[in-house]
Amino acid sequence: MKRHTSIAGLVCLAAALCITAAASTADAAYMKWCTRWRSQYTDGGIGEDLFTSTNVVYRTAKYNSAEVWNQATSTRIWYGELDSSGCTPYLAVSSYTQYKFRQATKVKKDNRTIYVNPDSGTWGASYIWLNSYYTTGNLYWLYGYTHTFSPNWNSPKGNLMPLSRRVLAVYTKLDYPLNTLTYIRTDNTHCDSSGGAFYQSGTNNICLQGQDADGWEDITKWKFIFGHEMGHRVADANGGPDCYGYTEQTPVATQSHCTCDHVDDYGSDLHCMGSREKIGTAQCEGFAHFFSAAVFNDNDNMYGILGYPKEAWVFTGENYYVDTTPPVAFNAVSYKRWMENECDPGNADKGTEHDWMSYFWNVWADGSYESTIDEINDVFDNADSSTYGIKWTDMMDSVEDKYDYGTGDYYQWLNNGDSAGVDHES
Repeated sequence: MKRHTSIAGLVCLAAALCITAAASTADAAYMKWCTRWRSQYTDGGIGEDLFTSTNVVYRTAKYNSAEVWNQATSTRIWYGELDSSGCTPYLAVSSYTQYKFRQATKVKKDNRTIYVNPDSGTWGASYIWLNSYYTTGNLYWLYGYTHTFSPNWNSPKGNLMPLSRRVLAVYTKLDYPLNTLTYIRTDNTHCDSSGGAFYQSGTNNICLQGQDADGWEDITKWKFIFGHEMGHRVADANGGPDCYGYTEQTPVATQSHCTCDHVDDYGSDLHCMGSREKIGTAQCEGFAHFFSAAVFNDNDNMYGILGYPKEAWVFTGENYYVDTTPPVAFNAVSYKRWMENECDPGNADKGTEHDWMSYFWNVWADGSYESTIDEINDVFDNADSSTYGIKWTDMMDSVEDKYDYGTGDYYQWLNNGDSAGVDHES
């Protein structure tokens, strides 16, 4: 894993900026301090609306916890959350004085907080401070100074900070719950010795394995994986779709398009976009795919692109092939009716992740009777469940209780079920 060599380490713009100068007795001027995070993502530029570059990009540290210290007086002059531009308010500063700017691996907005934990210690409200230094010159006027830091911190944790602030920037759209804490780790010692990416059900904890000695790829470079696990987090916090295990009840699908035999990595082949699964598991994973697409796309256009991180079957309209070079672009808006077209017989009380992803997207974003993510979770929270998950008619009973039979909202759920091919029940 790529690690920050020292939590208290210095990240300086130039060697000269690390030299402490005597404080001036001149009247204070006012300066705004801004900062950014160094980030790079593998799954960019496939048609999504946001975070489209695969290059190294320095992104604003909006809503980041930060503080500013006067080094000459050892006084903290400001602490709080940066604004939507990743900046402090204007602060009184002196000429010829060294200041220390500290940015934390913590994002907070309106009582919603995401922490990226250090490698040591336990899960919880802990984070890393990254320090930068700047020495002022002769400040000639009172207002108008702005200084922006761009720490060259090449770390998995740095990749997670812009993604975390993206979720909080649109928490209303995503229905990220009030007073919710989420803790993220990137080291396999405190996540899971097998590595990988997962949300620990019933907790606040997400593991996104950074690169380590065992050769695991840095998962923090896959933004859609981050969005997927955050989808599980939000669903769990709001009573949304829950997974019911990854062993399909009999009859087990034998069609090649309905299994994960094409997935290369061991452990990743437990489930995949087109595998036939228990209906509850397909709902759970499909919801997480939909949520990830919602994080990085607008919901007012005809595309909701998801960058899928595994090998996947693709149908061109004329033939099938396995795309072996993830990310594989899937459009959450597009109905495939994969299970109906590829997996019969034996579809009762089952589903595929792709079909349910498309279902949730269109219930959420299609037309005049859109349901919010919170309303989707509420339907599932109040539905009766079985050993396979929430069956179609039980879900629709909950929809009827919420919206009443025959209303536009009711038919939004009912008709999209047929369009997506998810309305299968014994």
